[in-house]
Amino acid sequence: QKVLKDDDATMPFTATKKLPPAATLIVILLFAFSLTVYIDQIGTSLWRRTLEPHSCSRRLTFADPATIDQKEEPVDVTDDSNLFDKYWNSEYKQKLCPNHRPNAHQYHKLIQLAKEALNFTANQVTGGQAGSIAFYLGNFGVEQFEYVSPKNNHTYNYNYVKIWKCGNNQIRFWSQKVFQQRKGRVLKADCTVTAIRDPISHFLSGYNEIEHRWILQTRGWKDWMRTVGQGLRFAKHEVGSKARFETFLMDMFSNHATKHWMFDHVRPQSGVLSRYKLTGYLPTIHNLTHDWPRFLGDNCPGMPDTITSSPMEVMGQHNSSQDPYGTYQASKEVWRNQGPYAQALCLMHAIDYACWDDLPHGIPSFCQNVYSRPSFANAMGY
Repeated sequence: QKVLKDDDATMPFTATKKLPPAATLIVILLFAFSLTVYIDQIGTSLWRRTLEPHSCSRRLTFADPATIDQKEEPVDVTDDSNLFDKYWNSEYKQKLCPNHRPNAHQYHKLIQLAKEALNFTANQVTGGQAGSIAFYLGNFGVEQFEYVSPKNNHTYNYNYVKIWKCGNNQIRFWSQKVFQQRKGRVLKADCTVTAIRDPISHFLSGYNEIEHRWILQTRGWKDWMRTVGQGLRFAKHEVGSKARFETFLMDMFSNHATKHWMFDHVRPQSGVLSRYKLTGYLPTIHNLTHDWPRFLGDNCPGMPDTITSSPMEVMGQHNSSQDPYGTYQASKEVWRNQGPYAQALCLMHAIDYACWDDLPHGIPSFCQNVYSRPSFANAMGY
């Protein structure tokens, strides 16, 4: 019999002598038995792996943030592992807004998460940490008014911290009519107050105001629009379209032109807490003309009853509130779609929801789900 060698690969192979039938049968049976045992071991391993409960840990393992998109499933809100119920009040709020002061170290993390939700590429990201901080710190000013208490004839000072799109003109114009406004140096106040609204509602309203002024090319816009503003992409879309609002949101993250003061209309309201220590705040502007005078009576000492017992005269309304170009409606539709742009809005405003405890409707359920996701927990250090 010829033995096959490596260098004989081209030569014909001569088979060995055949085994007896009984021996052949034994070999076949042994092979079949071994194969059966092997398959059974694999099946048992898989069966056990399926039935064994998964272990849970407070510290989770997360995927690469670059893989996060709008399809990421939220933690089941009925499950014991729901991170929102576990961590929002006890952990996240303290990280985002310790002692009701926004934590600037979280600004960049939240903006990065929002960019990842919108699938930003590296060359689309601009501004860095400085850009993130600029987004959260708007140009919030203060106006001071004085009043004399009829009870003790004492003069008090009340500071109103201005937040655009939170009834700002209504409050200012009414206060200028009812009180004596102080000009020049601001004195120590007996109360410092402001009015806020739901954070995402505030952003959508601010966007509508920006659009209204952009379309009409109002004072403070026209020259800027023809120069620096040419780099903004949102204006290239049809007025009143959802794509226009979505691109506006992208511009907020990727274009230095949004540092213009007009974009203070959409800056998060919690920025005031970085500059002022509030005596109190009105958590909704839904019934502002009735609520604001009473709110002053509750928070400002010696406020005359003649002021707190009467509703405000309606004044200072913006024409944009009528939504003549459909821009407000388009932004609301994008929010209601609860896609990646809505997710980005939640992430951008996490600090606002952490800082303002008394919002009448709390945190939107969609945002609660966003804050329950592993990507958010990872950013918070869990």
